[in-house]
Amino acid sequence: MAEHQPGSGVDGHLAASAGGRGTRLFLTHEGFDPDDEFQRMARRVMGGGGRTGVSKALARVLDEMPD
Repeated sequence: MAEHQPGSGVDGHLAASAGGRGTRLFLTHEGFDPDDEFQRMARRVMGGGGRTGVSKALARVLDEMPD
């Protein structure tokens, strides 16, 4: 699955693959403009603490899904 944020030039990609006894999810963002202040800030946020926020948000979505 791939998503594009209109007008930003940034692409986000989500991939899943079998791993160990479960499924591994890979989330990547590409296309940040180093000259754009807001994109630099977003890249810093997503490059560090974003891992925790993404996993918590994903857990909430999965918990809300019907069995």
